[in-house]
Amino acid sequence: AVGRLDPQKGLDVLVEAFARLERPATLVLAGAGPEAAALRARAARLGVAERVVLLGHRADVPRVLAALDVFCMPSRWEGFGLALVEAMAAGRAVVASDVDSLPEVLGDAGARVPPD
Repeated sequence: AVGRLDPQKGLDVLVEAFARLERPATLVLAGAGPEAAALRARAARLGVAERVVLLGHRADVPRVLAALDVFCMPSRWEGFGLALVEAMAAGRAVVASDVDSLPEVLGDAGARVPPD
């Protein structure tokens, strides 16, 4: 995921879902914000801290996107979803919450999931 580490973005839900993943993987979160410490703590509590990487703010988002296999946007609400557009333009597989404008932005180019 790429974006502000804020409750609106639903990244806590992404960490929870990632912890249930039954295959080797790394969750990469690029961005800064007030939820950074809580996300680290949640990953530790769920036993996946060694597989969750918080990159902090990045000025090279295209490079970050190029390194991802799947881009996730688990937002609880979203005005437009610019990061989703950027991920789609980078050719990433995408999964996004079925909220606000995200279904229109996503179209049939990826998977939609209910928020939370």
